[in-house]
Amino acid sequence: MSAIVLNHGRLVKELSSLGVQVLVISESEVSLLKTLRKIVQQLKSRQYHIIHSHKPKDNVLGVLAGLLSSRPVIVRTVHGSPEMFPGISRIRMALHELPNQVCNRVFVDQVIAVSEDLKSQLTKYYGQSRVVCIHNGISLPDVNVLEEQGQVRSKIGLAKGDFLIGTVGRLSAVKGCEFLIKAVPHLCRICHNFKVLFVGEGPLKSSLERLAESLRIRDRVIFMGHHDFPIDIVREMDVFVLPSLNEGIPLALLEAMSLQRPVVAAKVGGVPEVVRHELNGLLIESHDAQAIASACGRLLRDRVLRRSLGEAARIDIEKCFSSVVMGDNVAALYRKLLREFSDFDVVCN
Repeated sequence: MSAIVLNHGRLVKELSSLGVQVLVISESEVSLLKTLRKIVQQLKSRQYHIIHSHKPKDNVLGVLAGLLSSRPVIVRTVHGSPEMFPGISRIRMALHELPNQVCNRVFVDQVIAVSEDLKSQLTKYYGQSRVVCIHNGISLPDVNVLEEQGQVRSKIGLAKGDFLIGTVGRLSAVKGCEFLIKAVPHLCRICHNFKVLFVGEGPLKSSLERLAESLRIRDRVIFMGHHDFPIDIVREMDVFVLPSLNEGIPLALLEAMSLQRPVVAAKVGGVPEVVRHELNGLLIESHDAQAIASACGRLLRDRVLRRSLGEAARIDIEKCFSSVVMGDNVAALYRKLLREFSDFDVVCN
């Protein structure tokens, strides 16, 4: 097994530590054509039976390289629906996505959807037999905390006894961050000692800051920006909120639940396949700031409920959404595909 990665970073280190041969082709330094040539050379250097990609650009490069080499089985994981943009940006995105869609329809042998909801959408385009659901999973041993408890709260500037409500993710329209900000004035009527924390960067940061200013709650909202180890921050949250307008199976949600954080999550995409309302978290309708405020207020007032939801969440992640479970399912799919494509003389154990 080997991996081709288009950027240096944490993924390269993690793969290398597992003994995986990694070829890094920096997309910021190498042209698209040279990148394709290097991938083809890698595929021709040994007999590869499966190419598995996760992102649209990677998928197109993988398909083209496969066609130019030994034509291995092509597997594509789709993590969510494309983000919808208004006006001319929507047309640009459609054109940008077109090569990926052509590759998916014509050359990809198996599509993995990370949720049943996404599978039902993809089946309409690719057919029932070509789409399978394998839920995202996280490595539970890796969900550890580097900073000592209390250090994060001190850095953020929280007073003793302050409740911390937070979320982790890109500050983009699909993440619904504006509705969490709009929930703050409602929360002020319920609780006085709380802060709302956003961990992440994105194109909407400035507009979200202006929204907080216009609502006169800027002192309640903290924009931390990017953090290399957001798990340190999530562990300190009293409530984790996922206000998204669309999702597959977000890893940030799985990590928060594995840390026994009580979650308030919008009932969109694959989220209800993870969050069971009133059992391991609270589900709300999307686009609803009042619902976010009511659910957060309820959790802030009820310590017993916070604890019970958090404990149940950890159990469910261990049982259904660990990297071990996900890995076993992917390996089983690989074996199935290799049996079906009889051109490969491979023994599957």
